[in-house]
Amino acid sequence: MLKKIFYYFSILLVVGYAIASMVYLSIQPYKVVCKKVVVNIDQPITRPLINGKQLLTQVENSYKKLEGTSFNQLKDHIITNLINRHELVKQARCIKQIDGTLRIEIATHNPILEVFGENNQHYFLDAEGFPITEEADYPLRLLVATGAIDSVFSCKYLYHLTKDINSSSYWKNRIEQIYVASNQDITLIDAQTTSPIFLGSIYNYNNKLKRLQHFYASVPKNKQSEYKEIDLSFANRVVCTRKKESTITK
Repeated sequence: MLKKIFYYFSILLVVGYAIASMVYLSIQPYKVVCKKVVVNIDQPITRPLINGKQLLTQVENSYKKLEGTSFNQLKDHIITNLINRHELVKQARCIKQIDGTLRIEIATHNPILEVFGENNQHYFLDAEGFPITEEADYPLRLLVATGAIDSVFSCKYLYHLTKDINSSSYWKNRIEQIYVASNQDITLIDAQTTSPIFLGSIYNYNNKLKRLQHFYASVPKNKQSEYKEIDLSFANRVVCTRKKESTITK
C-alpha cells in the first residue's frame, strides 16, 4: 500500500513540476536566463554519429550565444532548423526548463549500408531507406555495396536485402559486401569463407540464402572455405565450384 502511495505521489510531483515550469515560463519568460545547454543525442549505435559540441558551436556561430541569453530571446524553431540542416540529424527539439537549462534532444539517422555506386557516387542508406551523403565523425563498420548501382536500385532493392541480412543472426556477421554487376546480377562476399556467393537476380533472394544456409549446415566449418564460388542462380540448387576445379551440385 505504501509503495502505491509513493508511486502515485512521485507521478504527481513530476507532473506538478512540468506544469509549474510551463506556467512559469509562459508568464515570466524574460526572467529565465539560459544557464546551461545540454545536448542529448539519441544514437542508434554505440557511438554517436555526430559531435554534440561541434553541432552546438555551429548553431551559436550562425545564431547567437545560448548561455547567458534569456529564454524569450532564444527561438526554438531557429535553433532546431539550424540543427536539422545536418543531414545525419533526423529530428531536433528544444526543451526549456525552469532551472535555466536548455535541453536539445537530437534523434539521428541509423545508417545500415554504405554505397559506392555509379559516377563515383558515395552515400549511406539509413534504416528507413533514406539516402545520406553526409559523412559521420568516424568510420562506420557497415555492409558495403559496390558496382553498377543507381539510387533507385539501392533504395528499392539493396535496402531490403541489407535489412534482411542485418536482421538475420546467421548472415549478419558473414556477409560483408554486395557487388552489383552491370546487368544488376548480385554477388555477395562471405567474410568467413571469402567465397563469392552469386545470387544472380535479386528476386527471390530470401529463398536463395535459405538454400545456402541449409547447405552450409551439412558442410563442416573447416570445409566451407574450400569453395572458389557458390552459385545460387539455378532454381532449387546450390552449385559450388571447389578451388581444385571440381563442381558439386546439391
